[in-house]
Amino acid sequence: ASGAMTVNGGSVTKTEIASEGQMTVNGGSVETVAVTGDLTVTDGTVNNATVNASGAMTVNGGSVTKTEIAANGQMTVSAGTVDSVNVNGKLTAAGGTVTNTAVNKNGMVSVLNGGTVNNNTVNAEGAIILSSGAVADTTLINSLGGLHVYSGAKANNTTVKQGGFLGIGNGAVAENTVIDYAGELTVWGGGSVKNNTINEYGAIILSSGATADTTLINSLGGLHVYSGAKANNTTVKQGGFLGIGDGATAENTVIDYAGELTVWGGGLVSNNTINEYGAIILSSGAAANETVVNMGGGLHIYDGATAYNTQVTSGAGLGIGDGGCLYSAELENNASMTFYEGALLEGWNDFEGTVITSGTVDASGAYVNFEIDDRSSSQGVILDDMENLLSVERYSVQVDPLQAKGTYLLAGNAWEFDGEISLYVGEGNDCGSVSEGVSIEYEGRTYSLHNSKGILALSIS
Repeated sequence: ASGAMTVNGGSVTKTEIASEGQMTVNGGSVETVAVTGDLTVTDGTVNNATVNASGAMTVNGGSVTKTEIAANGQMTVSAGTVDSVNVNGKLTAAGGTVTNTAVNKNGMVSVLNGGTVNNNTVNAEGAIILSSGAVADTTLINSLGGLHVYSGAKANNTTVKQGGFLGIGNGAVAENTVIDYAGELTVWGGGSVKNNTINEYGAIILSSGATADTTLINSLGGLHVYSGAKANNTTVKQGGFLGIGDGATAENTVIDYAGELTVWGGGLVSNNTINEYGAIILSSGAAANETVVNMGGGLHIYDGATAYNTQVTSGAGLGIGDGGCLYSAELENNASMTFYEGALLEGWNDFEGTVITSGTVDASGAYVNFEIDDRSSSQGVILDDMENLLSVERYSVQVDPLQAKGTYLLAGNAWEFDGEISLYVGEGNDCGSVSEGVSIEYEGRTYSLHNSKGILALSIS
């Protein structure tokens, strides 16, 4: 047809709309139509339509199934339902619902405010663009395909395959995203992504002002958080990597077996848990706050970095390098920490495990509390070399009210120590100070401080 045809009912089959030809479907059904001119659907059904180059199809209502859009062909959907579209040209969804769309080379799907596209596949050099108010649900992005989500738009349940790309702009949102082998998700300032999984060689990149919440990083996957960006509730599995750059932050991070979190200068991580063989590495100028290091886990504090409020549990280790600072720590029994030459110690510190000093440590302003309430008298010293802790503000010792009687070793190489140590019997119960020759009687027990052959010890009798 090169003229005009209107279908208000009945059935039309095997129709060709030539250039400058027009067909309007207000009802009934149209089966197998080739469009080089214009086809408008307001109601009824259209099945097996091909929109050729320079052809245009407009859907304002009704139902359209099995449509092929050729290169330079166009389809516009403002209402109704469209199912099974193969896009080599352009599809614009301004309303209604479009389902089961394949976007191929040079094909583009533009989804405007009020438009929704579901069950999409984006192939090489194809693209879906979501404008404000648009939604894409369940999208597979293959190699060299792209999904671009702009302010006010949302992408749900997206999988990015090798070489595929998902971009989340300012004010845009993505939820339930899987980044597979060598896929990439980039989030720009003001964009946010939630419930993400990063698999082998996949990557999420957070630019300034971007946010990622609830992310699982599997083996060889990576989450890279740049200045002004934030990652919350991240779990790093074996071989996974989380990087926090200058000015970036992370909260509630779990580093599992052989996972790694590296924090560069100016980066901050808070509320961290490090499990067996997991590691957090703090570079110069980086900081970690509220970190729990569990058995087999490691926290490494390098020159110019600071760890605040750190708990080192039984079987775990902590290393503080030259110029690194530990500020307020709790070292449990059978845990260890090592201070290297030039390290710093500040704040209130409860030491029950083993403290090793391989050189002098600036401890001015530090409070050191020897916790022996879970130790036995058969254990060795807590602090290997007391002379290496320089200018400690105050020492104290904490015992259990029912502590077994005996002699508990506190520190080695204490030849020069002749000061007082505050005694706490039970949590926070300050009973005064003990020193050589000055004991404390409390509730039927005697607490005495001894310094014999350079070993500082507390005796309970």
